Amino acid sequence: MKKFLALMMLACIALLPLVSNAEVPVVTWDAVGAPAVESLGLEGEFKTLPELGLAIWVPGTMNYIEPTADQAAEGAYVIFADEDCTLFITALHQDGMTLDAFAEGAVAAGYTDAEIVNVNGLYAVTYKDDEHSIGFITLVDTNSNMITFNFSPINTDLAQAGFSIIASSLMPME
Repeated sequence: MKKFLALMMLACIALLPLVSNAEVPVVTWDAVGAPAVESLGLEGEFKTLPELGLAIWVPGTMNYIEPTADQAAEGAYVIFADEDCTLFITALHQDGMTLDAFAEGAVAAGYTDAEIVNVNGLYAVTYKDDEHSIGFITLVDTNSNMITFNFSPINTDLAQAGFSIIASSLMPME
C-alpha cells in the first residue's frame, strides 16, 4: 500500500514532459500532501519562512538548524534535519532564470525526472539526483527569487513519499 501511495504521489508531481507549450499540472497540498500525511499517519506542522515569504510542512522528526556562516555564504536560507542528521531539507538561493531554462539545464547537468509544475500557485521545477539520492524542487518565491529546496535521502518508497508530501506543501505564506 505504501509503495502504491508513493507512486501515486510521484505521478501527481511528475505529470509533464519538458515541453514549454504543454499545460502545466497543478499540485496542491489539499490534493496530494494532506491526504498522504493522513493515510501514512505522519506528524508534522507548517513552518513559515518569512525571509522567503513561504510556508512548508515539516515532519515532526525534523528540527530547524541555523545555517553556519559558510552555508549562508553559499546561499542557504534554512535547514531542517532529523536528530541523527540523516534526513535534510535545505533551501538555497539560485540565480534567476526562466523555469524552462532551469529545467533544460537540470537535464543537461544529468539530473532526472525534470518537470515543470504549479505547486499551490507557485511555478516550480522538480528533478532528482538519483546517484546521490536527492530530490529537488526549484521555485520562484513570492519575492521573485529562485529558491531550491532539496530533500535527502529519497532512496526508499517512504522517502519518495516524504519528498512528494513536502514538495506539495510549499506555498505562499499567509
